[in-house]
Amino acid sequence: MRRLLALAGCALAATLAIACESIIGVDYSDKHLATCQHAEPPGPPGGGDTGSAVSFTSVVYTIDWGDDSDSAGNPRALTIGYDDDDRCTSLLDAPACEPASWTAATMVDGPGGIDNGVGMLLYDQGTYFGLKPFTSSFLTESTQSGQQAPPGIIRVTGYSGYAIDAQVTVEWFVPVAPGVKPKWDGTDSWPILNGTADPTSGGGIVSHFIDRSAFVTNYHLVAHLPVGAPVVISDVPFKTVSMIVTADLVLPAAGQWQLQNGIAAGVGLQSELFDELGALTASFAGTSDAGIPNAICRNETALYAKIKTWLCSHADVLRGSGPACDASSFGMGFTARPGRVGAIAPAAPPVMYCMPGDDPAGDTCATPPPH
Repeated sequence: MRRLLALAGCALAATLAIACESIIGVDYSDKHLATCQHAEPPGPPGGGDTGSAVSFTSVVYTIDWGDDSDSAGNPRALTIGYDDDDRCTSLLDAPACEPASWTAATMVDGPGGIDNGVGMLLYDQGTYFGLKPFTSSFLTESTQSGQQAPPGIIRVTGYSGYAIDAQVTVEWFVPVAPGVKPKWDGTDSWPILNGTADPTSGGGIVSHFIDRSAFVTNYHLVAHLPVGAPVVISDVPFKTVSMIVTADLVLPAAGQWQLQNGIAAGVGLQSELFDELGALTASFAGTSDAGIPNAICRNETALYAKIKTWLCSHADVLRGSGPACDASSFGMGFTARPGRVGAIAPAAPPVMYCMPGDDPAGDTCATPPPH
């Protein structure tokens, strides 16, 4: 009878996302405890390559990290993205890892096992700091005004224009802020971050991040980008270790193909967040009267401890030897508008955001911050 009651408790816990392994004394490891319809992009079409007459370029125009709540008060971040680890922890699958134990944090998937650690990171800003400097609306407005660079630019070539195409080429370009307000009518030429693309003999440029085996299924584009493809957040490019880009292909009456209902999802290492933390914090804090970046560094002990706890509490993927998670999933919704890939921007001089010894770069979640 006690075991039956425990099993009944597990059924209730499936709704509350509470692990039951300890209740009934069974280690389920990576076995699924409930049926889960994993959130995945569509697979390739059954047919072959249907032609290559269409080429177009789309620039990310709206950004949605799901950093607000839905009508029921739940984080929308957990509805944006894909299942990165083939687990549904909201349905009692055992997680592959947990955030570092000193954080006392637990990450739970969204429906279909959707993983979006970065979306939840942004959603929880208010809880940790009492304010939310990085929001989807702020990032969208900054992008549309030209004050900040879009998260990425997508160039599609070799597309037939039909509902299915088993092979198209997708390039992901890393833009920099244009410095002027874009028109967003397809005539804008966007500068590209130095070191992320190469010039061609024909006078154009080619990205370092290409999927030549992308495909279209029912007018839905699916591309798997190579390791290292960066996503730009508040003018700071964050390298990823995996990224999928999907979107609906739409041909408006104006005749220029566009991407709608887009998702960029994947995984980035926690070490990358620490490496770019100085640049990220300086991106909204600006510079002092002396021209020194107002970055948050390790010597600001109390604030840095909050930031480190915030970052490490949202690690939900294991890419190293563990046992704690050392990477974060991400899922960003987007729409895009026509644009042009411009020239490669001149190399920017290096910036020292923090004094030696105070730079967050190189920090990890393996140890708690000093108090």
